[in-house]
Amino acid sequence: PTDIIRLNELNFDNITLASETGMIGALKLDCVTFNRVSLNNAKFSFVNLDGTYFDGGRLNYARFEGSSLKCASFIGISLQ
Repeated sequence: PTDIIRLNELNFDNITLASETGMIGALKLDCVTFNRVSLNNAKFSFVNLDGTYFDGGRLNYARFEGSSLKCASFIGISLQ
């Protein structure tokens, strides 16, 4: 069975998650569940977010520079 990390209903406003090497494989958050999480002004830099769920969350002004979002889910989010 695959381990699943669930970070539901938390506040991560203004967080920066970045690969120290600038390579996308160095920081893997694939398949993490961020349901109903506030990520306003969050910055993801070269992060593997493949298959990650952001459903019902707030991603206003979030940035995903150089990150991979294959099959990520953004159902019902607030996004500007």
